Amino acid sequence: MKKSTIFSALLRWYHKIKWPEHPKKRIAGKWQLFEYYMDKEDELLHFDEGSLKSNKVLFFLSFLENNELILTGNSPVELLNINDKLKWSISRNYLYCNHSGDVNYDLKFQFAFNKGDLKLLKKDKAGKIEFFGFFRKVVNKTMNDKT
Repeated sequence: MKKSTIFSALLRWYHKIKWPEHPKKRIAGKWQLFEYYMDKEDELLHFDEGSLKSNKVLFFLSFLENNELILTGNSPVELLNINDKLKWSISRNYLYCNHSGDVNYDLKFQFAFNKGDLKLLKKDKAGKIEFFGFFRKVVNKTMNDKT
């Protein structure tokens, strides 16, 4: 009898634990750019949320569960100015984006999550920051949501 109560207590404890999600599950969904940095002619440029709004920059990444990546909106950097669908995959802390028809076209970002935000970093061969972007997950609100 005592064994079954201990076992059931352990099961309740186990189900209360928030296990970390696999990065692939965390990254799936739609993300909106709200801040970024880039190197331009030996100068690190910073664009915060206010400057993106004032310049009417609205850019989204949609990571679909079938590993398609869709970029929508007006990209602030040439690197992400792509109209076609891409395929995405994750290996360790790297995000790979491949053009479906061109094997030579490949984007490789380091990625991390911080306080629910997605950070993407792309450097060139010399170590300059081509793009360091911060994205917030877009939450679709239904009519039943009161927040």
